[in-house]
Amino acid sequence: MKGLPALVAAGYLLLLPGCQAQERWAGEAAQHPEGSVTLLEGGTASPGLSDYHRRRLQRLGLEDPEHDLVADLVRRRELITEQGVLGGTMYFVAAETHVLTGRWVLATFEDGHVRGHLLLEYNVEEGGDINWRPMESYVD
Repeated sequence: MKGLPALVAAGYLLLLPGCQAQERWAGEAAQHPEGSVTLLEGGTASPGLSDYHRRRLQRLGLEDPEHDLVADLVRRRELITEQGVLGGTMYFVAAETHVLTGRWVLATFEDGHVRGHLLLEYNVEEGGDINWRPMESYVD
């Protein structure tokens, strides 16, 4: 994933942390349906749940979707695909974990010695059960 300029899927262009993409795409955002893209100052997109995805996740049983997703993830250390070093145990850093879309989360993990990032796909079932699938990771 390192060096990947952007993640493009489901009609979203997400500029990932540390990416090399420098282009501004405010003109592109104007072509998307209202509410599907949030622009930050400077014309870059802000990832996160759309109102549609937030309501869908609430109907499936997540009271506060962003919080509930991150809270569930931090309890699932076994999803971290990298091993700790020097006796450290990898864990997710909740404050640096971001819900990107109605399908993906970008999570930061560390063990006190090294840190990295993990892109995960999630699916929420009726009743609020969350299933996770690690997609790609790298260590800084």
